[in-house]
Amino acid sequence: MAIEFVVEDGTGKTDATSYVEIAEFKQYFENKGKSFTEADAVIQAWLNDATHYADLNNQWSGEILEEDQALEVPRNLWYNSRGIDISESVPVELKYGVSELAYARAGGTTASVSNNDIKSKSIGGLSLTFRGSSEMTGKATYPAADDWFNKLGRNDKLGRVCRV
Repeated sequence: MAIEFVVEDGTGKTDATSYVEIAEFKQYFENKGKSFTEADAVIQAWLNDATHYADLNNQWSGEILEEDQALEVPRNLWYNSRGIDISESVPVELKYGVSELAYARAGGTTASVSNNDIKSKSIGGLSLTFRGSSEMTGKATYPAADDWFNKLGRNDKLGRVCRV
């Protein structure tokens, strides 16, 4: 059985699995001096994974275009950080961010990992450093992808629309 790979074109497809075509991914990195020898099916899997990850870890502003669309984009009432209406499209910033994310999650670049579970407490003259057990450890971040995603209108944690 072959991998499902359907690229969203801005119409709100019900079966879309990726925001980026293989040719777009390869061209983006070729412009940066990187080429790929991996099979197209491998790159398709990277792009599907990155698209899924991007949708799960970002709250794009606006609202989805079609009730039954497979992905979180396209959207209505969506503006990028420069105030340009990017509604009813798959913006280039999203495509570039997903491309960076796909490459990073496939092991092509280094992700940043935070160790938020290390705690320090001072009580009087006593100072302790210990590993906490209540917080997730080693959460990866993807700075190159986030740089592109930050150019898109997203909702902050309080649900307010913000332009970053």
